[in-house]
Amino acid sequence: NTADITVNDLPTVTLSAFSDVCVDAAEFALSGGSPANGTYSGTGVSSGQFDPATAGVGTHTITYTYTDPNGCTSSNTADITVNNLPEAPVGEMLLPECTDTTFSVKVTNPHPGYTYSIDQEPNDIVFKDSIAPAVGDVVFTGLKFGDGYVLTVMNDNGCTSNPEDCGGFLVASEVSGGAVLHSAHIGKSASLQEPVSTEFTVKAYPNPFTNQVKFEVNIPEEGNGSLELYNMLGQKVKTIHEGHLNAGINTFEVNMPGQNSNTLIYMLRKGDKQLSGKLLQIER
Repeated sequence: NTADITVNDLPTVTLSAFSDVCVDAAEFALSGGSPANGTYSGTGVSSGQFDPATAGVGTHTITYTYTDPNGCTSSNTADITVNNLPEAPVGEMLLPECTDTTFSVKVTNPHPGYTYSIDQEPNDIVFKDSIAPAVGDVVFTGLKFGDGYVLTVMNDNGCTSNPEDCGGFLVASEVSGGAVLHSAHIGKSASLQEPVSTEFTVKAYPNPFTNQVKFEVNIPEEGNGSLELYNMLGQKVKTIHEGHLNAGINTFEVNMPGQNSNTLIYMLRKGDKQLSGKLLQIER
């Protein structure tokens, strides 16, 4: 007696090329595999979804596998590249002249060809420098006092950095004893949320201000201390607080109407530690 056996061809499976993605992109459904109703697999793949953060930065091979009605299985592959974000830019607020009604921010050592952007959300204004120069700094002008800014950079892969968020805050740094007043530089948003090495921080906002300014003093342990304002000659202008400070955040509001444009230094003292920062008052 005889019987026939049929040997079927494997199905022809194709997989379209994938576009590059940024590591912070949202999870998305994979597509491009043919015939339909196959399955995707690979690093960062789950239930047909690709998660760039799980896969990580680099080039990953995605496999598309299809089984036809005859039970024959075949597959094809394509690579997907996950690009890293550029480092967050560092902006430096340029001190205004006495007659200025706006302020400027400079990005030092910008990456040539990258796109730098500043957003003042309260004004719904976005300033862009489309291409950073090969040599020199990127400078944004015409920014409104009191509204802070969010600074980002986009690289040539189309990935945007985490923001440097300046809400008008200054981060205080520790100084040793003596009469020298040390002003802190504007830092990244992470520095505003995390304690500095001495575990003390000071926020002053808005900065610059016209006639009212708020201070937030964060200390790890309660105790007596003082917060004072000085002019650039080292002369005390005002005692904001002197006495007990609670552990955590202490808030102080100060009214200083009728002043001309001025540069002030705030000084926090507690025990043997001193923290200071620069504060700008502008004439209304």
